[in-house]
Amino acid sequence: MNAILICVFNKEKYLELAYLLLESIQLFGLRPTQGVDKSNIIDVIVYTSTEFRDKIIEKFGEIEWMIFELNDGYDSIDKACKARLDVFDFAISSKYEKFLYFDTDVIVKGKLNKIFDMCVDEVVYATQEGHIKDDVCSRECFGVGLMSGAELEKWKDRSVFTTGVMVFKNCEVIRELFGRIKADIVERPVFTKCYDQPYIIYHCLLGELYDNQLLNKYVVNRNSEFRTAHLVHHFPEVTGEVGERWSWMYLFLENYKEYVKKMS
Repeated sequence: MNAILICVFNKEKYLELAYLLLESIQLFGLRPTQGVDKSNIIDVIVYTSTEFRDKIIEKFGEIEWMIFELNDGYDSIDKACKARLDVFDFAISSKYEKFLYFDTDVIVKGKLNKIFDMCVDEVVYATQEGHIKDDVCSRECFGVGLMSGAELEKWKDRSVFTTGVMVFKNCEVIRELFGRIKADIVERPVFTKCYDQPYIIYHCLLGELYDNQLLNKYVVNRNSEFRTAHLVHHFPEVTGEVGERWSWMYLFLENYKEYVKKMS
């Protein structure tokens, strides 16, 4: 079995984004489970607060494939952004072979088994974004602020990735990677507007543990054209601010539902 991971804490507006994401997964992302090999079944793990869990159940009902992990202590944007690093601490994690992480600002358009099938190596798969440079953006977003001078020289101009959508195996290599990332956040608490993303990128660079090419076939960022071949559309904006994302996502999903209806 495989699992999608969604983390939603702290802000009601992020819960509203999560509603759209969950609706799109329910409509388009999952295969029927009857008669399907167990390895192709996908659960959705929602890591959230008790309050938000109750609101999600009120909206969607109790659904077999939606599993809740609860944490009522994540009461800030900083904690909420780093929540995804807890995935290997869940008691249920051992039952899953692979994890597909989504930020809440994501809409799903197609069956997600193709993405899980793509995940064959013990690396983090993500979509390409940005390069290692000695500038403010790279220091804030891509881990340059954590690097020594020698590391910056070694990785200069290397293409990196956004962490809004990631897929990875449940294996010792990735579990240890996440452990090192969490430990480094504690040891070197450097605040940036991208919160844990710089740490994730830094440690993936350090261990050569990422692929930022293969997932680009299935996931696209900042693209509101719903007729593309991509399975997943990611609508990132400034972390901690919802901005126009809900409107973009709502309109995108409604247009795509209408398009599918006309094509069927």
